[in-house]
Formats: sequence, structure tokens, C-alpha cells
Amino acid sequence: TEGAPSCLYITHEESEIPVWQQIQSNGSLNPDEIEIRYASSIDELNNLSLEDDFSDEDNEIQEEKIEDAENLRLRQYQRELAETALTGRNCVICAPTGSGKTKVSIKIILEHLKRVPNAKVAFFAKTIPLVSQQFKTIANHLPSNYNVLNITSKSKESLSLHMLLPHYSVVVLTPAVLVNHLCGKRALLSEGITSFTLLVFDECHHTDKDEPYNDIMQYYLKEKRRPVFRRELPQVVGLTASIGINKATDLKTAKVNIMKICGNLDVEHLDIVKKNIVELWKIVPKPDESQEELVENTSNEVGSKITDIMKELEKNAEYYAKHLKELANRQKSNTNPNLERLASKLRENVVNQGADARAIVFVRTRVLAESVVSWLNRCGQADLMGLNARKFTGSHAGENQGGMAVAEQNLTIDHFRSGQVRVIVATSVAEEGIDIPQCNMVIRYNYSRNEVSKVQTRGRSRAYGGKAVLLAMPVVVKRERMNCAREYFMNEALRQISEKSSAQFLEEVNAHQKNLFKDWDLKEMKDQRKKEEFENVEFKLICCGCHKVSIPSSDLKIINDTHRVSINRSLLNKIKIEPSKEKIMDAITFMGTVRCQGETERGKSCNYRIGKLIKHRDCPFVALGCDKMKFLRTNANRPDLVIKRWKDVPYYVEELKLEQFYEYALGIFQPHGEEAAADTLSS
Repeated sequence: TEGAPSCLYITHEESEIPVWQQIQSNGSLNPDEIEIRYASSIDELNNLSLEDDFSDEDNEIQEEKIEDAENLRLRQYQRELAETALTGRNCVICAPTGSGKTKVSIKIILEHLKRVPNAKVAFFAKTIPLVSQQFKTIANHLPSNYNVLNITSKSKESLSLHMLLPHYSVVVLTPAVLVNHLCGKRALLSEGITSFTLLVFDECHHTDKDEPYNDIMQYYLKEKRRPVFRRELPQVVGLTASIGINKATDLKTAKVNIMKICGNLDVEHLDIVKKNIVELWKIVPKPDESQEELVENTSNEVGSKITDIMKELEKNAEYYAKHLKELANRQKSNTNPNLERLASKLRENVVNQGADARAIVFVRTRVLAESVVSWLNRCGQADLMGLNARKFTGSHAGENQGGMAVAEQNLTIDHFRSGQVRVIVATSVAEEGIDIPQCNMVIRYNYSRNEVSKVQTRGRSRAYGGKAVLLAMPVVVKRERMNCAREYFMNEALRQISEKSSAQFLEEVNAHQKNLFKDWDLKEMKDQRKKEEFENVEFKLICCGCHKVSIPSSDLKIINDTHRVSINRSLLNKIKIEPSKEKIMDAITFMGTVRCQGETERGKSCNYRIGKLIKHRDCPFVALGCDKMKFLRTNANRPDLVIKRWKDVPYYVEELKLEQFYEYALGIFQPHGEEAAADTLSS
């Protein structure tokens, strides 16, 4: 029930493991915070939020009678987009949202499966909802002799791709799943990136910087660079509605930035619609766009008090959050002209347009999404309240931070489709994720990011005669005008790049890749020097709260190349566990927050949050937060270090070995040192 405290669920089998028995008996959990259940009921709980989802593309393909890809009818502009890929060459396909890029990719996948012996296709989507939807679309259209698998970082099989792959022709997955199979000292996929013959990247403009898509392509390019015994590399196809130009202010720089993405993806051609452009714009409606300036609301007492309170917020967040709600409730008569402007747009374009009309309002933060929804549903104006507005925010943040569970996202989208909800107030998570044919109005409320965001949000208005409007303060309107200029540069750059000769295109791609290789070599050299310097250095992790609880480096190990855990079970007797709603990521279950119980003064615990309780192979571990601990070199006269990210920590930590795992999980815990002495005295 809502408001009930979270509970930590373990199975009967897990409850018999010594390390779990220690947690059940040592006081780190209250007795009513742990519940033993049958495994099937826990699986049911964990699977609740992984059901039906939605897609950026393609209402067209969803509404057609399901037909297999053999008979999939492509329009002329779609055939034009598929030309390069159907010859087996690497390419980026760039076309507007709603043009049917998923349909094009299914045709490409089928022809590849027929042409290439023992073909294996990976179709990547950035989010779990998109993986779910694209899996259904692809599985519904491919002939039944091709098995299709979907797997995400929250799947139980997220680290078993190497075992499942022989049985499937197509895998639809989040990029992190493949990254986890390629990285580490013992890569799970023995053939590496060449285990696949075709890689399809949905929303491929994310192949940049530290994005998971770019991690995958780094493995690809390193394999390409091998001088001898290089295996056959997979074909690469990218799909996008917009390739960002990274703050370019002129056409030349815009082209350079787009070519960098092409270089990262190792493509030979960029495909846009040129010959069949008239047909494309008949199929894909372009909404009318406008911009309107909002005003500074200097008379708003609530707004000014919120500004004052925010300055003090860190001191007592809970008290002030309550105070803000009381203020907002007291100030119902305090009108906000900007919200009234928003209300006017919703009346004009949704209320007065009949029951089929829908609107999406984009805002910058989760807090603002919640506030706008609250105002629309409690404003006392029957026509606005009848729209039944709902928020739509990301699933990565917790519900107490304004996030949404995947199941709640799905329910909101279902209600939006059916008309039970006619207005969604969304953060950026919806830019590349919602496909509602009836949506005829997109409003960006004081929200403008970049040219990619501009194209993506505009693409949410999918009905003919749709509108896209920006309601924003003058400074945001100014930023939007810059985005309009960048969108022009982007489109012109795409056109000019698509007309380059193959030789010129490849020359620029190769030049970019040479620069990449130089950067990688330099980084590798620096990393190797750091490893040699720090590999055998002993250190301690010390709680920043009490400065007493410490973990020596000999007790610190890595799980899945990511989580730093202690394998000394004495730490479990020095913590308090706060259970939370379980989340599964890369075969790791996140079960709650861990707080240190080291004494700051007699009888008082520091209660400092030092990490998360995770479950790995049925056993609990404390995954330590890097920024919650201090690093102290053993036997060295050096100051403590506070480092925010584990990847910036210079010290070497080894992977958890199997024998260490079993010793930690199954050994009967024997306290030592001071604890052992205390036990002896009390007996």
C-alpha cells in the first residue's frame, strides 16, 4: 500500500545461506523489514514493471494488419532510404519521426538474414520501453523461422547473452547488455563484436562521447584496427530523425560534427530522402510552429518565497518541502499569468477540438512536471480539470524524487491513447519515446535544449494540422532562435554530406578515426602508467561520517567491472539497512540503502549513507559509494583523498574470484580482533 515501509524480500533458499542468516540476526534490519517468500512470488513482484511499452516509431507499422517482412510494402521514399543498407554497406538513415524507419529496418534485417549464412542481428534501443516495443514489432513481422529475443539490463538473462545467442537470429537489446559482454578481462562473448553480422542502432545520434552506443563502436573500431587475424566485422546501420551538430555556429563546423558521428559509426554513406521528398511530406505531417514570450511574475508571493527557501533547502529538506506545500495550498488565489497562458493554449487546442485531441507539455524538471499537473487538476476550472493531466517522467529516479516506475509509465501512455488522460506533462524522457497519432499539440513550457531536442519534441505532434508552440521567458526564446539556426545548419549539412562521393566520404571518416586511435593510444599509455604505479599500493576506505569504520583494500573487490564490495563480513555488523523497492540491473538486484553505524560520540551512530545493498548470485553485498568514503594510503604520510567517481580512483582493485565468493557467502562468520575479544568477555 502507498506509504507503507519497504520490505526486503528473500527466498527460503537464500534464508539458509550463512551470510543472509547473519543479516537476519545482527540487528542491521528491523524484524518487520525482511520477509521470506517463495521464489516464484518474488519473480512476480520483479516482473510487474517490465510489461508493455511504447515506441518513438511507428504508428503506421503498428496500425497495419500484421504482415511478414517478405510482404512488407515499402513506400518509394522508404525504398530510397534502404538502398545503401540493402547492398550490405554501413550507413546512417536519417528521416523524420513518423516516416517509418522501423519498417525500413525490418526490411533490411530480413534481407540480411536471407543473404548472410548464420546471420546474427543486434537491434539496439536506448531504453527498456523502446526495447520492449521494437521487439514486438520486429517479432511480429519476421517469418516464424527466425527467433527473436529481447534482453535488457533489467532482465534476469542480462549476463547470459553468450549462452542464448546460438538459439536466436535477432536480439533486441539495450546497449549496456552488449557492453557488459565485451568488457572486462574475461569477455563473455568469445567472438566479441564479430559474434554479430549486423548492428542496428535506433536513435544513433547518441553514438558520441561516453554513451553506451559509442562504447560498442569503440570495440568495433579496435577490432577493425587489428593488423592481422581480423575477423569479419558486422554491418552497421544507424537510424535517426536528427544528428546534432554540437553547438556549431556555422555550416562548416556543423558538417564536421556530423561526420564525427559517421566516423564513430564507421559508415560509408548518409541516406536522406531526396528523390521522393514530395511523397515523404505527404505522409509525415509538419506541425505549425510558433514562439510566445512569457513574463516574469514579480508579484507571485509563492515564487519569491520558494526562491528564498531554496537557498536554505539543504539544511532541512523535509521541513521545507512540507512548508512549500502549505504555502502553495494557501496561495490558491495567487494567479500566475504564465500558467493562464498555458491554460489558454490547452483550451484552444485540446478542450475546443473534441474528445480525440491530445497535448504533451514538455518541462525541464520532474518537480515542475508534478507542479503543473497539480495545478491543472486542482485549479477549480472544470474544463482544464476534465483533461485529467498526468506527469510522465523517467524511471531512473526514485518515486520520492519524482520518477516513475515503468509500469506506471505504461499505464499513463495507455490512458493517453484511450483518451482517459488527454494531457501529459513530460520531461525530456518523452522526447524519443512517445508515439501517439492523435497528439495534435506539443507545448514546450519554458523549455529549450538543443536542435536535436527541438526536432524530437516537434515530432511528438503527429496529427495532421498539429501545432508545436514554445511558451518561454525571453532568454529561453533567444536560445530557441539559436536552435532554429542550428536546425537549418543541420539540415543543410545533412544534404551536402549525402551528396559527397564515396571516396571523399570515406577519406573524412578515416581521418576522424585516426584521431580517435591517437586519443585511445594516449589514454591507454596513461592508464598503464597509473596501474603500474598503484597496482600494489595498500589503502583504506574510511567512512566520511564517523571516520572510524574502515575497509582495507585487501577486503575490497569488484563485481561485474562496476560494483566495489567488501568481502569482510564484519562490515555487515556495523551497518543499518533501509530496504527499498527492488531494481534489477545487469543481473544485480538493488535492495536498499546502507548506513554506517560507527559511533560519532558515545551512544550515537553517524548514520552516514555509505552505499547500497545489492544481491549478486543470491548473496548480499555492500556496494560502496565512492563519494561517501575517504581514501587513505596505508604506510604513507599523505592526506586523505575524497574522489567522486570510481573510474577516477587510481588504486587497483581485483575482480571478485569464485573461491572468495564462496568463502564470503557460505563461511560461518567468525568475528576477529576487538569484536572477538568482546564476544569472549561476554560469554
